[in-house]
Amino acid sequence: MIILFSTRLRAHGALLCNVRKQRKRTLTPTNTQKKRIFARFSTLQHNDMILYFSAAGNSRHVAQRLAEVVHTSAISIESVLKENADAEISLTCNADEAFGLVVPTYFWGLPRMVERLLQRLSVEGDGYRFFVTTYGTTTGQIGTFAHRIARKRGWAFDAFFSVRMPDVWTPMFDLSNKKKVSRRLEKAERELDTVAKAVRARQTGNHMHHRVPMLLSRLYHWYGFHHYTTARFSVDAEACIACGLCAKQCPAQSIEMCDGLPQWTQPHCELCLGCLHRCPKFAIQYGKNTRKHGQYLYAKQ
Repeated sequence: MIILFSTRLRAHGALLCNVRKQRKRTLTPTNTQKKRIFARFSTLQHNDMILYFSAAGNSRHVAQRLAEVVHTSAISIESVLKENADAEISLTCNADEAFGLVVPTYFWGLPRMVERLLQRLSVEGDGYRFFVTTYGTTTGQIGTFAHRIARKRGWAFDAFFSVRMPDVWTPMFDLSNKKKVSRRLEKAERELDTVAKAVRARQTGNHMHHRVPMLLSRLYHWYGFHHYTTARFSVDAEACIACGLCAKQCPAQSIEMCDGLPQWTQPHCELCLGCLHRCPKFAIQYGKNTRKHGQYLYAKQ
């Protein structure tokens, strides 16, 4: 009887979340009702720039290191998309400047948020444009995916690089061995030094490692984002302290706090697992393996 009552209470809480969300949608004007604007980042124009997407800190670290090389700041893609709503984004990269994109490899391809950025991004000028991915096992064909979208937008990348780091997809990969993780990070720093020198020298071409054929990459990328849904997330109600950090930092805004517990209100999200890795009590799990595989946030070695 207690179990049934708890189940009904959680179901009622989820229902309230959906009702609140529907009410919010009703009161908020749709994107088609808003005036479409052509947005320019005035703070980024005529300067070197690096945009990054990162959940556990790997790509942010790489972006910040490379930003030191080109003497600029690293800016999160999430903040760029939030500030520009659904508007087109145009950046200027002159001949003596550089533009970089640093992102993780998800299911052998691009994260969804990065795809959305590239589909709206135009890069003008004759500056150096480079793409860097962080990855755990293979880079798939992420560089090709990014290059094809950019070409459709009328521009192209000059170079592609990769840095192998701990794979934060813990439903599959075990990060509980801290010594092993530390050794991987030490190797990653040496790889990053090599990439930094290449960027400083403005090397061109594809320098990515551990690629797989395009057909396999396309199939696995499609399978990953369709097969893995938010239904696999679970929360330890006894461990959760209702801090709301997961909801505040979810890049897909897929989490709402209901009755003191996180609820996933959309069937799909970025699958970055930022909520799992950032949770101060490790109360969020995804499937059966994540608890034994541990949490991970980048820490400087």
